Formats: sequence, structure tokens, C-alpha cells
Amino acid sequence: MAEFLVIHLVILLAIPPNGASVVDYVAVSEEILENVLYFKVSRFIPTLSDCHCKLEWELSAKYCVPGENDIPIQLKNMTPNYIWTDCSAIKFQETLSSDTLQNYILEFNNSTIQFTQTSVDDASSKLSNIFLSAANLSLKRPLKKHTNKQKNKKWFDASLQQARTNLLNYGKIYSRFPYDPIIKNHFYKLNREYSKLRKYKYKQYKQSLISQLDSLHEENPKLYWNLINELQEKNETKKKNVEYNHQL
Repeated sequence: MAEFLVIHLVILLAIPPNGASVVDYVAVSEEILENVLYFKVSRFIPTLSDCHCKLEWELSAKYCVPGENDIPIQLKNMTPNYIWTDCSAIKFQETLSSDTLQNYILEFNNSTIQFTQTSVDDASSKLSNIFLSAANLSLKRPLKKHTNKQKNKKWFDASLQQARTNLLNYGKIYSRFPYDPIIKNHFYKLNREYSKLRKYKYKQYKQSLISQLDSLHEENPKLYWNLINELQEKNETKKKNVEYNHQL
């Protein structure tokens, strides 16, 4: 059953603040022009883009509700990337000309493709496998970068992580507009809020450890000494950092 779907689209329009020229625009066919509900060019916002205005419009489109007997579309996983160089085209063509790949191509050309969803999906998968096999044999893949992620401190919870992310993201905007007083004040406001929240979370965490020590001294001596050692390690690390900063 066909129903109407209102699609709200937003795009950045390359138009300078003085409105001298328009680089990007929206083009639709004459048949669907009547389905465009509205069109708007927003005012220039320097914190959104350095030279783009936001362009938005709504489009009314028809779609079919999937039935219970419809076969779901199986998409090919295209996660592996390949490094393309000047000699990659020749290597790729030579691999396609090899006996193994030619047998795959011959088998694909001799197969019968019916006008059904299952048959088309199967043919598409076979064709994709031919190209992927040639790429795996002839092209190089970028090496995966293994980064040693530092474990967050136990008191560094989700709210503190979100505050840090907001500060870093807004810091990028501040670096682009360092002389804007509004952006500058908001950045330092976020910095103060993050520092205050960080100190509060750490103080709260230490207080919870002290409360646990009072109750675990008799109930669970093993856990009690584990907490003692944890506090000692934190103090030693903090002392080393202070000595290092003093030397600098």
C-alpha cells in the first residue's frame, strides 16, 4: 500500500555572507516539483560554517509498506578498503584476466538471471565476489591502526566524558574564531564547568572509598587492604607528577 512520506532535508549551501554568488543549488525533475512542500535558505551562522548557509526543504514522497512475505534485501558488506596507486589498474586487470577469475566470469555469464528478487540478489552477490576476489589478489589494504587506549579512571563516568567531549568539540570552533567574544566566553564557561565537575567527581569517589573502608575493616579484610593499596598507588602517582612538574 502506497503512503505519503514527508522527508525533511537539510544541506549546506555554498553562498558567501555578502550574497555575491551561489555555488550549490537544489535541482529536482519537473515531475516531482509539485511534491516540494517548501524551500528555505537560512541566515549565515559563522559557528556552523565559515562560508556556507544552511539550505533546507521538505519533499513529499510515496513509499510502499513492506509486506510480511517480502524478502529482506541482503546488502554486501563492503568494509575492507584498498590502496589505489598508479599501477593498481594494470594489476587489477591482469588479475581479472587470470584463469581462476575468467572461470568465475564465464560461470556468471552462462548463468540464467530471472526477474525475481532472489535471482537478482544472487547474481549481484556473484558479480561482487568476482570484483572483490580480484581486488584481494591484486590490491593492498591499509594496515589497521592499533591504538593503546588508556582506561578511564573509575570516577570518570559518562557525564564527565560527555562534558569533556563538548569542551573539545567547541574548542575546535573557538580555534577558528578566537576573536569572537561570544564564542570565547562560551568556551571558557564550558572549561570552568568541566573542571568543576571533574573535581567534584574525584572528591565524591574518594569519599566513597573512605566510607567503604570503615565498613570493610571487619567484614572483608581482603577487600579492605585492596582499597588501601589502591589509595597508596594513587598517592604515589600524584607525588611523582608533582615532582616531575617541579623539575620542569
